[in-house]
Amino acid sequence: KKKIFDTCGDRDSLTDSVISTMLSQNTTAANTREAFRRLKEEFPTWYKVAELPATNLTKLENTIKVAGLAKTRAERIHKILCTLQEERGEPSFHYLRDMSDEDI
Repeated sequence: KKKIFDTCGDRDSLTDSVISTMLSQNTTAANTREAFRRLKEEFPTWYKVAELPATNLTKLENTIKVAGLAKTRAERIHKILCTLQEERGEPSFHYLRDMSDEDI
């Protein structure tokens, strides 16, 4: 039996999938792809996003603005990655792969 998180759609990791999903809300597929492409180009690791100061997310906002709602999306993406970093030691949802569907 496959677990819920055995696949991540078209993305390389659970974290990529979650961030891509956040970018996809209320925008087109083309804008989502472009925003995600730019995001991964500008910030090759999620650590780079988590390292940004919460008081200055302008670079992140500019990177994803093609998807719209850049300020809100940047704040939420940054907050999620920082929370993962603080609570799990890395800005990643990878730990979920070791959990059962019931535990999730």
